[in-house]
Amino acid sequence: FWGQPYHAMGGVAGAELFDSERDDLAQDLRDIPRNAAIRRVNELVKRARKVKAHALLCACLRKMMPTLWGQAKKQKELIENLDIVFQAVATEHGLSQGDFPNVHEHRRRLERWCETQSLTTIPRLNRDLVTKIDQALSKEIPELIKSLSAEGCQG
Repeated sequence: FWGQPYHAMGGVAGAELFDSERDDLAQDLRDIPRNAAIRRVNELVKRARKVKAHALLCACLRKMMPTLWGQAKKQKELIENLDIVFQAVATEHGLSQGDFPNVHEHRRRLERWCETQSLTTIPRLNRDLVTKIDQALSKEIPELIKSLSAEGCQG
């Protein structure tokens, strides 16, 4: 887009600056696909952590429900104290509070869901699936990120 040599604009120092900026821009353009892939992997990690937190939260709510009497009262109590349940699940399983949904929004959705359902109808936790999520988060995804980073170093 520039019709004349840029060397005339700032002498040798200006030419070096423009050359440096051109090279940086070219590298940034080459890195776009790798950076997009890394961003997608990071989003996958975030979603996997949220799924794990949700599964463990549901299992905890189900486990805390009585089997015979007082279900409605206990369900109401659990929903009212959902922030405490979140904290207990996070502490027990070593999860970050950032892995959990907004407690007020989740309470509202849970109240609406419980209008037609009971916490006792939540399916049992599938420990194998939680183990697979842990395996992916601790081994498989870091290997993927490492390969993406190594790919970037070669390019």
